[in-house]
This record gives sequence, structure tokens and C-alpha cells, in this order.
Amino acid sequence: METNVKEFEHFRLHTIKREKYKKCAIEIHCRTHSNQKNVNNLRALFNLLNRGTKTNPSIKELSKRKEYLYGLSSLTYSLPNTNVVDGIVFAEFLNPKYVEDKNYLNDVIEFVFNYIKEPALLEKDFLLIKEELKLSLKHLEEDLFSMAYKGAKKTVKSNMALSPFETEEEIDALTLDDLKETLNDIINNYTIDIYVIGDLDMNEVEEAIVKNSPFTNNKISTLVFDDHVKHRDVVEDESTGKFEQSMIIYLYSFENLSREQRLYDATILGDVLGSGLNSLLYKDIREKHSLCYNLNAVYMRHSNLLMISVGVDKKNIDKTKERIEYIMSNLNTLINKDNVSDARLNIISGIEQSTDSLDYLLFESDAVFNNIIDPMDVKLNKFKNVTEESVKSILPNMKEYTKYVLVGDKNARN
Repeated sequence: METNVKEFEHFRLHTIKREKYKKCAIEIHCRTHSNQKNVNNLRALFNLLNRGTKTNPSIKELSKRKEYLYGLSSLTYSLPNTNVVDGIVFAEFLNPKYVEDKNYLNDVIEFVFNYIKEPALLEKDFLLIKEELKLSLKHLEEDLFSMAYKGAKKTVKSNMALSPFETEEEIDALTLDDLKETLNDIINNYTIDIYVIGDLDMNEVEEAIVKNSPFTNNKISTLVFDDHVKHRDVVEDESTGKFEQSMIIYLYSFENLSREQRLYDATILGDVLGSGLNSLLYKDIREKHSLCYNLNAVYMRHSNLLMISVGVDKKNIDKTKERIEYIMSNLNTLINKDNVSDARLNIISGIEQSTDSLDYLLFESDAVFNNIIDPMDVKLNKFKNVTEESVKSILPNMKEYTKYVLVGDKNARN
């Protein structure tokens, strides 16, 4: 998939010509390096943007306009991505060549930009968003993994630990003026990347974007997404929550890995450990010893951490920790050609199944441009070339970082 990138004074335009699809899509990324304030504000603001624009000041009016634009679908959301926070506007629309209205493409681009250019930002909607944020927070507090992950993240010295609105007090303190200030910052200071995909006349796309863009002062910059942790003495921590089960989370840090080792060997290692019925942790802890309800292992490349999470009964915490530590201490013996091959096939199958949607192709194009992943053909080939030896070669670079347990206790207070 070839992406053409053109730099304008205040934004980058990425166009992807694809004749396969009847529909087209546009995605606007508004990014800056993350801190707790902009992670919070962007979450609230981009939730609020979905409520309406000045020309369509309600969800009902937005829906009518989308229907008029031949069933256009759109949404806005924010995504903390370790060292970068990203506010996103996405829309999928009909190819203009199937529409008689000659202004259709311009109308679509104008509609999409108006989320940022002319949002309604009504007080009544803002108050509803604050209640929605509180409800989301309550749901997270009732989820065992979310609360265990939150507890483990407190031990991490990385922007990976930033999550939006961890207390109701943060939500209560938020004002509509805070969000207006953030919107002004987006329009003037954030790094803007605009992606368009479809069977389109890209010259017409460029003309419509230049005409409707609200970005007039922004500087183009290259953002650093990764915030890798450094080795340190292992931190052990424990808390109690009102849950039926308990959750164990182990984190392992890496140092001195090459980009290829991070993208491929460490990813395969996570899959070998705990991403399927044949994984080392599952076969030992679940099948052999019947200690857990669920488990997973994943390598998080932006923070350079491997995370193992296991849901267990309170009585099985110590035994499960022993089994995790046994497996992690014996990886040189336990990793072999068969489980590496299984992991390769699992990951490659997942990649191949996710390549046929417009939103995934936009994600891939953006991630490749920002050097987060390799292009599809390169990625598939490099995963195929991961070996038992290459996975074992990164083990000396791995060290225990955090051992965290959220102990389930029905009588506790979350």
C-alpha cells in the first residue's frame, strides 16, 4: 500500500489511492506530547465534539446531516499513546463518483473539519459529558483487570502510566473553558496529520482540505511516541478490592534491544508466554495446575515492557506467583521451535485477517509513517523469520520490574 505524503505549512496530508472500495475515509490526527492535563482535556473534548457543531448543534441534527451526506458515518475520540496523546476525527463516506451532487466531496470535508472548526460546545452537553465520564470511571472501578492494571501502572516511571480521569475530583474540577483552551491549542499548536483513502481524485481532495482546514498556525513536527522504562530493582506492591477474584500483574523491562528485536522477537515472546491455549503460562498455570481463570501476556512496545496478567482465587495467589517465576526463570529451556512457530502463525493470521478495512488501512499508514510498525509485506516477512534462537537472544536483556497483586475481598471498598 503506497501513501503519498505532502507537507503543507501547517499540516501533513497523506493520500492513499485504493480502487477496491466503494466507500472512502478521512482521518484527522491532532497530536502533542502527553501530560496529565492534556490527556484529561482531550478525552473530555473529543467526547464533547460528538454532540454537535454550530451548524448541526445536536446529535439529532448531526444524524440528519450525515444521512443527507449519503449515510456518512463519523466519530471523534482521543487515544493516549504512551508519550503522545492523539485526538482523532474519523469519517467514512460514499465515493463521490456515485453521487450526482458535484459539491459532495467538499461538503464531506467541510462537515468533518467543522467538528474542530465550529464545535457547538454547549454547557448542557458539557455537563452530560462529565456525567458520562463519571459513569465510565465507575465501570472501570468494577472491572478487575482495569483496577489491577491501574495499580501496576503506579509503579511505572513512564508516560504509559497516564490515563484520563482517574478520580471524580478530576472530573468535577474540569470546566468548559478548559476545553475551549485545549481546542484553541489544537488549532494553533498541535501536530496535524490528515489521512484520506479511497478511489478519489486526490487533487480535488487536496483542494477541499486546503479550503476548509482550520489549521493556520500549527508547526509540523516529528513526535516521539516511545517512552521506554529503564531497568531498576523490582517493585512489589499489593492492594485490596471488592472483587470475587484476584489479579496478579508482573511487568518485565527490556534494555538495549534493537528496533527489530522490539517489533518482532519481543512480540513473539509475549505470544509464546500467554496468548493462546498452547502458550507456556496457559499450559502450566491453567491446564497443569488449574490455578487461574484467565491469563494473558503481551509486549508493550511503546513503554518497552512485557506484561503478564493472571486472574486467580485469593487462595491461589502465592502458588500462581511461584509458577510464573518458575516459567520466567526457565525460558531458555522452555522456548522451542514448536511454540515459536505457533506464535508466528497466530500473529501472522491476526495480521492477515485485519487488513481489509478502511480504518485498519488508515491505522497502518499512520503507524508506518511514524515508524511504529513496518509496512505489511515487510512486517509479515520479518515475523516469518523470527526463530527460537532470535527470541532467546533477547532474554538476557529482560529484567523483573514490577510484581503487583490486587487481592479480591468481597468486604473491601474499591
